[in-house]
Amino acid sequence: MSPFQKRQWLFEQNGRSLNNLIRLELKGHIVPGLLKSAFIRVAQRHEILRTAIKQIPGMLFPMQVIHPSCEPGWRFDDKMPESGSDWEEKVSAAMDELIKRTRDGEMTGPVNITLLQLSEDTYTLLLGAPVLCTDAISLLQIAREILCCYNAGGNTGDDPVFQFRQYAEWHNEVLQ
Repeated sequence: MSPFQKRQWLFEQNGRSLNNLIRLELKGHIVPGLLKSAFIRVAQRHEILRTAIKQIPGMLFPMQVIHPSCEPGWRFDDKMPESGSDWEEKVSAAMDELIKRTRDGEMTGPVNITLLQLSEDTYTLLLGAPVLCTDAISLLQIAREILCCYNAGGNTGDDPVFQFRQYAEWHNEVLQ
């Protein structure tokens, strides 16, 4: 774990877990199954999206366990609201529900995704993750990569990825 994750873990032992949430408005026709597949492809590139935090008895800090695959906490709601004012109500309720799912650990990976269809060609994409697993800037970058993969027909590219595990190891070495 990185020094930040260790501090965050100790903070969360008091019963308060913090979550990051981003909201993106999407225009055009979206195929929900392809968007979910794009996330799974991106998760194959980024270990942190397949990482679970496991507490080991007798250890002060938990271990990070990297799973070989990831199934996101996924929800798609295609019931379109009647009017624009109903849109915000629907999005607000979905954000509250996403934060609850993320906080309560109702997921197999650290990221929960909700796709709301607001009209024939308007969608809201919500991504939520515990602060322990990703910061808001990284979550936004993940969203960008998911959308690029979606637009590229599932291709995530071949560029090497600097894994969070490598960053955490380096950061711990620097502080020792």
